[in-house]
Amino acid sequence: MLVALVRDQKGLTLIELMIGMLLGLIVTGIAISMYISTLGITRQTGNTVRIGHELSASLDLIVRDLRRAGYWNDSSGSNPHGDIVAGGSPVMIFDAGATTPKVSGDCVVFSYDLNRSGGSTSPELFGYKLAVESSVGVLQGLFVASAASPSGNGCDQTGWVNVTDPSFLNITALSFVANPNGSVASFASASVRSIGIEISGFVIDDPLLVRQVRESVRVRNDL
Repeated sequence: MLVALVRDQKGLTLIELMIGMLLGLIVTGIAISMYISTLGITRQTGNTVRIGHELSASLDLIVRDLRRAGYWNDSSGSNPHGDIVAGGSPVMIFDAGATTPKVSGDCVVFSYDLNRSGGSTSPELFGYKLAVESSVGVLQGLFVASAASPSGNGCDQTGWVNVTDPSFLNITALSFVANPNGSVASFASASVRSIGIEISGFVIDDPLLVRQVRESVRVRNDL
């Protein structure tokens, strides 16, 4: 009787076991592949949102700052901010590191009365430029609480700090274009100045993810 019971017992053959393991590996592989694909899509979506936010925020920062160029909290006397930036205007465009004003370039320097003191001493100087750090383009900003040499300040100032994150974003182009764009002199003497701004860049980990933002800002402080 015991022998009969032993003979009736059945199990998996080696082939059946291998087929089952293979099917399990296939299902597991499909699940892992879908998970990795989902992670990739999520990461790309996050990078898309972040690059759009960083470029837009940087552009908004520049626009808001440039609109203040030439502001002076005083109703009498001569506005000192017209003579602080090299070129005889409260806002001028340069090439990065240069002191000769241009109609278009990758650096802008300007001055306004940030602390609303109305004084003509220790004027505030600001700027934005394109810099390169370890082969990565970076948008940098400048704030000098006391401009050392009035009427001689261009993009040669020290104290620039990063505005964008070079570990995430590579700024490939930054341009400022003056309007009227006939000459530097016509721009400096214009009562209402206009500057076109354009910023381009791509994500370090995804070079195909490229974005560009642009805007035109009017500087209304008539000096």
